Amino acid sequence: MELESSSDSSPVHVMLVSFHGQGSVGPFLRLGKLIASKGTVVTFVTTEYWGKKMRQAKQIVEGELKPVGSSSIRFEFFDDGCAEEDVRRGTSLYIPQLEQTGRREVSKLVRRYEEKKEPVSRLINNPFVPWVGDVAEELNILCAVLWIQSCACFSAYYHYQNGSVPFPTEAEPELDVKLPCVPVLKHDEIGTVAYLKQEQMEEMAHGVLKSGLSFLWVIRPPLPDLKLETHVVPQELKEACGKGVGKIVEWCPQEQVLAHSSMACFVTHCEWNSTTEALTSGVPVVWFPQWGDQVTNAVYLIDVFKTGVRLGRGAADEGIVPREFVAEKLLEATVGEKAKELRKSALKWKAEAEAAVAPGGSSEKNIREFVEKLGVSSG
Repeated sequence: MELESSSDSSPVHVMLVSFHGQGSVGPFLRLGKLIASKGTVVTFVTTEYWGKKMRQAKQIVEGELKPVGSSSIRFEFFDDGCAEEDVRRGTSLYIPQLEQTGRREVSKLVRRYEEKKEPVSRLINNPFVPWVGDVAEELNILCAVLWIQSCACFSAYYHYQNGSVPFPTEAEPELDVKLPCVPVLKHDEIGTVAYLKQEQMEEMAHGVLKSGLSFLWVIRPPLPDLKLETHVVPQELKEACGKGVGKIVEWCPQEQVLAHSSMACFVTHCEWNSTTEALTSGVPVVWFPQWGDQVTNAVYLIDVFKTGVRLGRGAADEGIVPREFVAEKLLEATVGEKAKELRKSALKWKAEAEAAVAPGGSSEKNIREFVEKLGVSSG
């Protein structure tokens, strides 16, 4: 079955504009490849700041069409007007700067493709670059938004913005949040920002060693624009790696690692990409949320999906989780009856996910309907 534009034989051209950062770029890349495989030409756009990283990691050639399924995808990057060491990065000052340059550069890019007789017929953005919707309206192009957090978080934002549900305030800081069709959220299970302290890093390391489990630990250096100190890896952890007990890396193909048969559990902050990857891999999890939607995701994964155990409660929990507790939770997730129940539940959700993306599954149907709304139909 061939897919083509419903108006003529030329393929539909969809431009995806993403905020930079792995949490945004990852889901957008998946979406881009998926809709390209259905017959659309996809142009993926983000800042040159992230484009440099993508070229180094994936050998991307800017502007070059790469075959995907029955069509193709290419990448374009624009200068956001900030040098790599600009102090505005990582602060609220960066967002208006990105909007100012982004509006201009995305508009220029769309017009450039119009001149090349490859007009952009649809724009897709994410919530962190909302101005793309304004660009689409100015250019009379239909626009859609890819939401890259959970539906529960979307509900929380909606009801907070509209004042339809009480949220914690300075006067009532410990008020529970009761959203429709959502488990009750404690005040520390919702909107904070945090960075793992060096002391906590050390307790985590010694907890892993105390558990006696072998490990793969991904320790990413902080982004330069955040001006944060790099964590110091405890010497005992390095020595364990030297003995073959574990390995420390700056990056790994997380989906492939989670799918490996030797995986006993996954320790994660619960950001949305890791959450969905954990659910679809069937691996029990030790949840250690820190900020943003991570604390809300942990509520579902522990209390609703029942696939893991909780190591902490996020930034609101200002204490340090001791090594003894870290070791206890690691063993709880990997050894004994509780671990068996977690694995059973995790495998259940893995099966549910596989059924959803299989032909005729709910996710497959939804993406097919979405692609048809982009203007692509069976021919």
